[in-house]
Amino acid sequence: MKKEIPMFATSGRTAPKMRHNRRANAAHGNHFCDRDRMRDCVPLARVEQGKTVKLVCLDAGRHLASRLAALGMFPGAEVEVIQNSNHGPVIISLTGTRFVLGRGEAGKIYVKYTS
Repeated sequence: MKKEIPMFATSGRTAPKMRHNRRANAAHGNHFCDRDRMRDCVPLARVEQGKTVKLVCLDAGRHLASRLAALGMFPGAEVEVIQNSNHGPVIISLTGTRFVLGRGEAGKIYVKYTS
């Protein structure tokens, strides 16, 4: 029998057992995406260097979505691609601050070109 680890050292309460349900987790993963929004979108990883794009949606899990939200990347944000050599990281500028995203992260961010 496994010993339960107390959640709080001072109380007798224990951490709840986690249930892994892929269908439920998938529903929480796509925070901003739906098929109508993604119609004319491209992944940020495919945007050429020097182009300015508008963030449309994220096809990301909770961890990446919260990280991007902390950086200020919300739908409607204007992003300029500083460097994208089609391999390695993508360097972007958002509100005058440069950020480095891995290629996998950039592939989960869908954008539209601004005119």
